Amino acid sequence: MRKPKGLGIRFIDLPRSERRRIVNLVFEEAEAMKNQKGRVNYNELSRKIYVKTGIHLWPAVIRSWIIGEKTPMKAGSLKAIRQPPDEDGQIVRGLIETDLHRHDAYNTLWLSIHTTKDFYAYSLQKFFLKYGWSDVKPTLIKHTPEWRMSAYLDYDLWFQELQKPIDDLSQQEKMKLLSGLITGDGWITIMHTERDQVSFVVCIGSSRKHKIQFVCQVLDSMSIPYSTIKIRRRGREQIIGDILVKTKAYYEYVVAVSAKNAVLEILTHTKLLQPFREIKRKLALKFIHKGKLKRAAIKPVWDWLRLIEKASTVRSQIRACELIRDEKFARKNLDKQQMLKHLHEKLREYTDKTKELKPIATRIISNL
Repeated sequence: MRKPKGLGIRFIDLPRSERRRIVNLVFEEAEAMKNQKGRVNYNELSRKIYVKTGIHLWPAVIRSWIIGEKTPMKAGSLKAIRQPPDEDGQIVRGLIETDLHRHDAYNTLWLSIHTTKDFYAYSLQKFFLKYGWSDVKPTLIKHTPEWRMSAYLDYDLWFQELQKPIDDLSQQEKMKLLSGLITGDGWITIMHTERDQVSFVVCIGSSRKHKIQFVCQVLDSMSIPYSTIKIRRRGREQIIGDILVKTKAYYEYVVAVSAKNAVLEILTHTKLLQPFREIKRKLALKFIHKGKLKRAAIKPVWDWLRLIEKASTVRSQIRACELIRDEKFARKNLDKQQMLKHLHEKLREYTDKTKELKPIATRIISNL
């Protein structure tokens, strides 16, 4: 198709907001064409865009956007149009401050995470799909089969949302922010008190002091009481699989909220994207409302959930291991079949322990 004569304005010369509008139009028309005809005709689509906008886009350029060869679009049959922040925008900020890796590219905010838990990766993907394109893929990190979740957001649309001063946020926005922080680096645990009673504690931990300072700033702005713990970790060793892992960070910092009313407020008004933490949040609320805070009633449930999560994590690694191509293991001199054998052994171990606790844990939960 020849370039129309007399065309004076180029796509690249337009303001960024106008370019974004045209890109969105391209994908809307492509989606409609695909639904109507079963395929996308790039020449016809180029003509449609020219008629509607007066801007000529080469069919090859349109194709590169749709198949993901060029920025700002990524691979996929048709990438989702990027959307601005909504009422959950601060959850994204909380995740970035804790669990997610952020990379700023041209007109694109790329977020990613590597995790051994596919159920967490897919939960994040489902959440991010309302803002743009996101996917989950198995990957081999050093000697460990894991899952990588990637999400692509519009940089211009999200920049202001991620920079809002904490004091300017509403109480609801602060709770959303706290939801992201707890989802990323938090946990819900129990603390023993007198006479075999327990209380629930919400914790957020990190080896990076500036991240903990951010958490403290959020809690201070909400007038939520908390305590901080500094734990020396340098040189600590733990065995993960067959690998000895040494902790490089000197200290781990933990922020703990233990006051009953504060814990109740957080558990009531947050929503966690990590599935097992969300289950614990809901169960903790039920225990509190029922007034059942005996150690004998709560600890078996918490131990059971911990084992189920471990078993689910191993299953996730097995699925990743099976999907990763053999040549990737060969490049790292890894025995894929031996790794699968070891993972299946761990799974049987956790499954057996889970079965032992299941009767008493399910009976306690059913009585709630």
